[in-house]
Amino acid sequence: MSTRYLVIKGIYTSFFVIFFCLTSTDFVWAGIWLSSPTSGSTVSGIVTITLQPDSGTSWSNWYVDGVYQGSTPPMSFSWDTTRVSNGNHSLLATAFDSSGNPTGSGGMTVTVANGAKSSGAVSISSPSDGSTVSGTVNISVSNSGSTSWSNIYIDGVYVNSTPPSSFSWNTAAVSDGSHQVKAIAFDSSGSNLGTTTASVTVANASGGGGGGGSGSSGVTITSPSSGSTVSGTVNIAYNEGSGTSWVNLYIDGNYLASSPPTSVSWSSSSVSNGGHTITAKAYNSSGSDVGSSTATVTVSNGSSSGSSGGHFSTLPPGSSLPSGDQCASLVKNSSFEPRPDNYTANHTIPSDLSALYNTSQDGGAPSGSFSRVDCYCSGTTHEILQWGACKWGFDEDLVRATAVEESHWRQSGTGDFTYDTSLCPSGGVYSGGGCYQSYGILQIKAGDFGGTFPNSMQSTAFAVDYKLAYQRACFEGQISYLSERSSNYPSGSADDMLWGCVDQWLTGTWWSGSDDSYISDIKGFMSSKIWLDPSF
Repeated sequence: MSTRYLVIKGIYTSFFVIFFCLTSTDFVWAGIWLSSPTSGSTVSGIVTITLQPDSGTSWSNWYVDGVYQGSTPPMSFSWDTTRVSNGNHSLLATAFDSSGNPTGSGGMTVTVANGAKSSGAVSISSPSDGSTVSGTVNISVSNSGSTSWSNIYIDGVYVNSTPPSSFSWNTAAVSDGSHQVKAIAFDSSGSNLGTTTASVTVANASGGGGGGGSGSSGVTITSPSSGSTVSGTVNIAYNEGSGTSWVNLYIDGNYLASSPPTSVSWSSSSVSNGGHTITAKAYNSSGSDVGSSTATVTVSNGSSSGSSGGHFSTLPPGSSLPSGDQCASLVKNSSFEPRPDNYTANHTIPSDLSALYNTSQDGGAPSGSFSRVDCYCSGTTHEILQWGACKWGFDEDLVRATAVEESHWRQSGTGDFTYDTSLCPSGGVYSGGGCYQSYGILQIKAGDFGGTFPNSMQSTAFAVDYKLAYQRACFEGQISYLSERSSNYPSGSADDMLWGCVDQWLTGTWWSGSDDSYISDIKGFMSSKIWLDPSF
């Protein structure tokens, strides 16, 4: 008896359940089917997925191994198979009618078989595929043809973008063993042009040097001890060798500080609980690498540490906040993207933020509140929201839910329509003799927050970075005009402060202490996690 997909459809609420077994044959359940690739075929590189809907289908979602990839229209998509492992994978398309009810599914299985090869749009010249590496490794890529830039990943985690075409990778930040370096090329429109990979074996010597961790003649970490468990603020100390001029310190490959002095305080709450690597790299007066030392520690903080169990939580006022680079390394990478139309904005990083840094029209936030806004993040909408939540110390579900309330996760979202054109930002969206004042996934009002437009419309990372920076300033009690309007600001409880600041983004004033419809909506979205609903 051949095994086939079984679809059980009951009373429709907001979801349906699909149970399936993988077979070498495809299936069609009225509504939609996949016309390419061929079921049971072997695929590699960039593959075109083509969907064929029935007449009653309004739109469809398609998934790889149950992970959302995109929605129709259009009816064909490019799937980068290098983002999954070699082997069998399931492709599934789900059809919906105009009311959002599921009308059927179609699917198939294919075998992915990728080797380490260049797409033609980008190539990795160093390190070579199959090589063994250690210490600091130079990664060099070459773009060709219509490639505008490339993103570089280590084991699927974003680490850098071109230009420049080469940068240093500290292999001490990963475990010894097999790792993958990947480069993905993009054209000026943000379209994926192809991928190249190189597999390397990391083999770092754990030799002596004494003290807390492995070391060299150039530097040795003396505290904390390698293998120890740490929490809170940790003192990192090290001894420099005679030929060492300075030392750089890294946490999981992310820069932390430089000597002198030879000790530094590290807030372990800036990273998730679990294993982490402290690396000290020594340099001589010519800037040459003269050795490194590593110490592995286990971070064990309470639930207020920000990322307990892999979930970014709200950090109380006064907490030390992680850097954007640290958060980029902590984000749970995922191809989940319910808003593929955000792609270009998701990969737009503003080149000039001087207007933001120099404005005095900042919603009442004090000077310096936005000095950490750098927008240096690209990826899926889901990844950028996680990154912002981590960087500014807010619960990631609160950020996701706020984005649902403000724009339904659409970076192209507009709001606050007015016929008073004196309030319209230059280059804004006009309609019927008026214009929209608010833009982006979190709806930043151009007239209230100077220096934000057009970046608030063009860059998802900017919209998230800026809004959460303002929310943190509010949470820290720094919006002075609010204290003139309420005796509860900033003396309220942490919970009152949090929800008051969430509500203030809508109302511009301090809340009464009871939930209005805006807060109720956001709390409801946090509970239901509506962004995971197939019809979202």
